[in-house]
Amino acid sequence: MDLRYPALLVAGIIAIAAAAGAWVFYQRKITVRFEDGLRAANTSIVRRLPLYRRLRILSAAAVVLFALSTAGALICTLIAASRPYTSESLRTGVKKRDIMLCLDISTSVYEQNYDIVDYLEEIVRGLDGDRFGISIFNTTAVQFVPMTDNYDYVIDKLEELKTFFQVQKNYMEKFGDYYYIEQIPDDELPLFYQYQDEMDYIASGTEVNNSGKGSSLIGEGLAAALYGFPRLEDTERTRMILLSTDNDEIARKTPVVSLPGAADLCADYDVRVYGIYPGADRFSYYYSNLANEEVYRESTEKTGGIFYETTQDIPVADIIRDIEAVEAKSVESVVLTRRNEHPELSFLPLVIFLSISLLTGAIVKK
Repeated sequence: MDLRYPALLVAGIIAIAAAAGAWVFYQRKITVRFEDGLRAANTSIVRRLPLYRRLRILSAAAVVLFALSTAGALICTLIAASRPYTSESLRTGVKKRDIMLCLDISTSVYEQNYDIVDYLEEIVRGLDGDRFGISIFNTTAVQFVPMTDNYDYVIDKLEELKTFFQVQKNYMEKFGDYYYIEQIPDDELPLFYQYQDEMDYIASGTEVNNSGKGSSLIGEGLAAALYGFPRLEDTERTRMILLSTDNDEIARKTPVVSLPGAADLCADYDVRVYGIYPGADRFSYYYSNLANEEVYRESTEKTGGIFYETTQDIPVADIIRDIEAVEAKSVESVVLTRRNEHPELSFLPLVIFLSISLLTGAIVKK
């Protein structure tokens, strides 16, 4: 506990002590002399009475308590005026990370995406000062979670994505081999439509104009994630994008921006892109249709990020852990000292001393 103005308390105590000393000195100088009225004889008899002695002791005690409580009230007032406070060190997140998770939610990447959001839940629970956002895309990009440090909200949204990717998995395992709805047996149609409805809750916004533009427009998805960062011109924070895609772009029109073009934008704003790519051993059934892996690798590495390929030996959990560890080294934190004032510490004693002073003052007066 410290005082903002300790000199005020010291000066006040000195003044109170000086006033008390002067009052005592003055009282000693006072001599009682008879000046007028009737004289009383045999007063010693009265002084020996038990009642008189009790009243005299009570009066003396009241005077002492009155003096002490008045002094205490004055000291409490001085302490309040001196503004007592405690210091608290705050580690701010002003210079910590902004992390954007950018997910290609087309059905070909559901297993990798599920693993990513599942492991990221534990990472988010341990964040302190970092901000987190989620952008999802297919034909169109959707900001699923704006950049925030409300980790409970982020975890709730990650849980929603886990449910979505689990439904995607169920859907693909059950109906992935059908090219047309007419091929699905009638008794399985209710389940098919149920899965469609459950997936539409998340995916419908990412499939706007799907028939006209195509699907998995990766460059546009990455660019949208980039512009999801608040105040891109601010260079005081470390920014990173975790991009999950198979780079299998099926564009029916020329995209607004390509993956290399979006990577150039990220590099211009000093945003690192960490690309996570499904390995052939996990997704062999469609691997032959994947676009050039090197384009994805070169695009991420030009931003200062790293390209990762998930395999049985290198699971998603290890990749995320590696990214988290690398980025943590570049974090700068700012420690601020905040002063918390505590006027309540002197308020209660002041009330007590004033109450005692008023009570004893009334006794002395009688």
